[in-house]
Amino acid sequence: MASINGINWSRWKVFQFWGVSGPGLVILQLLLIGPLFGLMVALALWAAVELLQGLVGPLTFGLGAALAAGVVVALGGGLGVVLTLTAWGHWVVFVRIWLPLTGRLPWAVLAFLEDAHQRGVLRQAGAVYQFRHARLHDHLMRVA
Repeated sequence: MASINGINWSRWKVFQFWGVSGPGLVILQLLLIGPLFGLMVALALWAAVELLQGLVGPLTFGLGAALAAGVVVALGGGLGVVLTLTAWGHWVVFVRIWLPLTGRLPWAVLAFLEDAHQRGVLRQAGAVYQFRHARLHDHLMRVA
C-alpha cells in the first residue's frame, strides 16, 4: 500500500470507516492527496513571490496564478502518486498500457485471462491466475 512520508494510507481510520479498498482506495487517495498537495504548493508559491517582491521589485504573480499552478500540481502530483505508489497504479501502467503497447499482452487482458482459464491453461486461486502446468510456465519464462 502507498506509504508517503511515513504515512501508511491504508491504516488511516477514515479509510477503515468507509470500508474502501482496491480501486476505490486509489481514487480516494487521489481525491485527498491531489488537492492537499496542490493547495500546499499554491500557498508556498504565493508566499515565496510575496517575500521576493521586496528583494527584486514588483512581480506579476498573484493569488490567482498561484492557485492555477496549484491545480496543475494537484492533478500531476496526485496522478503521479497514484500511478507510482499504489499496486493499482502499477497495474494500470504496466498491464493496461506498457505491455499491450509492446505487444507482450493483448489489450483485453481480463478477457485473455478468462479465455486461458476456460481452456485449462490457467487455474484461478482467488483473484490470482496461475499456470496449471509447470513445464509450460518454465518454457514461457525461457522464451521471454
